[in-house]
Amino acid sequence: MKRILILFVCLGLAAAAGEARAATSGPSVIGKRARRQIRHFLYPRNLRGDKRVVYRRHGYTPHRLRINGLGRVREVWRYPDRGLQFTFDADGSLVESRRIPRERRREGIYH
Repeated sequence: MKRILILFVCLGLAAAAGEARAATSGPSVIGKRARRQIRHFLYPRNLRGDKRVVYRRHGYTPHRLRINGLGRVREVWRYPDRGLQFTFDADGSLVESRRIPRERRREGIYH
């Protein structure tokens, strides 16, 4: 009888520990596609300073270039369809914004 009681107590403790772990951990992400979607979902939340302002105004751009050189880090965001380019420093502060020639590649394909 004591063995059965001890067995039930151990099983109850193990089940409670498993539920506690499931309640405190984040959502389970399985697969490459789900990880990519989570990264894209969390990207704007991690932006700081002027990067967040530019992101909210113009949206996501795949045309990003991070430059490590001469003891400083710069990040260049290009919006070729709008003809804009933004340069940020390592802290996310806007260093330069300028107009670039607009690319109209996609219009020729569909018209």
